[in-house]
Amino acid sequence: MSKPEIQVVCFDLGGVLLRCVDGWHHACERAGLPMHESLIDPANRNTIVSASNQMEIGAITPQQFTEQIAAVSDYTAAEAMRVLECWLLDLYPGVEALLERLLGAPITVALLSNTNAAHWQIFEAEPCYAPVMRIPHLFASHQVKARKPNAAIYEHVETALGVEPQSILFFDDLEENINGAVWQHWHTERIDPAKDTAPQIEKHLARYGVIT
Repeated sequence: MSKPEIQVVCFDLGGVLLRCVDGWHHACERAGLPMHESLIDPANRNTIVSASNQMEIGAITPQQFTEQIAAVSDYTAAEAMRVLECWLLDLYPGVEALLERLLGAPITVALLSNTNAAHWQIFEAEPCYAPVMRIPHLFASHQVKARKPNAAIYEHVETALGVEPQSILFFDDLEENINGAVWQHWHTERIDPAKDTAPQIEKHLARYGVIT
């Protein structure tokens, strides 16, 4: 069976290129705040998840998100914003070199991330994230107004890049996002965020003939 012709390599951000905290407890620890049980109370979970999803499609601002967190938890809105801002860690080892290699190859490189305006501001401001911000095609859910695994965000990428879905190779760490891309007929590979991701990505890129 011949290898598919890949024209676009598209990456998720958190869990693929970038390390993130391991949930609210870790983020609170980094923010220097106690972990209040109200934050993970099942009765509040739907409210928090819904607010997060709304923030990720730009329907509410990060400030409005933290106000909703404050309304159902023992945190103030300012404290919730501190937690939100502590969510991002560093790039996985080897990611910067991998991106440099791909950006020098005859392939289109893109990023497709469920994110929010607060995190995006950090990405743009902090030098440690510069290798990711050099990716020429950046698709952020809060800017596109849709989030994975909604078909609309995958279709937006296809239209913006002017390519057929079968020519896209997509890397993500979440099964639901991989499944969404599969429904769009993208080629997909799921990455394990608990391990170094660059070697995983390189192995798949070689198998698809993108790198040698």
